[in-house]
Amino acid sequence: MKELENYFTKGILDNAFQAERNLIIWKKIADEVDFLNRQSKEIQQLYSFIQLAASTNIVLYTAKLFDKPKNNPTRCILSFLELIKSKSKNLPKIVETTGTIKILKDYKSPKDLINSVEYSDTSLFPLQFYNYYKTKYDSSEIKEKISNLKDTRDKMVAHSEVLNKQLDLELQNIEDLLSFALEIISIFGMAYYSTIYGNREYSFLTRDADRGAYFIEDNINSLKKEKLCIIK
Repeated sequence: MKELENYFTKGILDNAFQAERNLIIWKKIADEVDFLNRQSKEIQQLYSFIQLAASTNIVLYTAKLFDKPKNNPTRCILSFLELIKSKSKNLPKIVETTGTIKILKDYKSPKDLINSVEYSDTSLFPLQFYNYYKTKYDSSEIKEKISNLKDTRDKMVAHSEVLNKQLDLELQNIEDLLSFALEIISIFGMAYYSTIYGNREYSFLTRDADRGAYFIEDNINSLKKEKLCIIK
């Protein structure tokens, strides 16, 4: 369980949080572009730099979630799912059965997965979990989104000739992939840690990421107050 916990917390959870945090930073700056474009050249350059760094981080952290396992172990979703499968006989019994079933129903999970929560054979839930999310991961819809993400990473981040260009982020594509990751996090987190990370309607992970990005909003509000004081 310790190895699985490491993959969950240091890999899936941390990378999803960082991707969400940088996505929120990018959006907070984008929402204030009209105001920021009226500021001094130095302020414009500062926020342009922050937004470009955020866009790069969004792509990199999301791509980490959807890496393919290679010779060296990577704490990505695919490796995490394979580890769940291999450790299925060693995982503890689900304590928070009511909460786990509720969140599974909220995500419209299949009956076999929902029913396995209360089976006496504790290996059945992780195997059903693996089968369901591995199938979803291998779907043409998710595969296409992963391919688009990797194209963005390879062409706009990894290649030096385009590093100075503003990244053309496909935000909806990235948000869909992060929602998929959050679904896995929410169900696994409730099942084995009795922790609520979110559901279809609300994400506590996104809430925490928003708090981690508040400094942007706070700084822009300070700029606005400063300008207002000067006018007065």
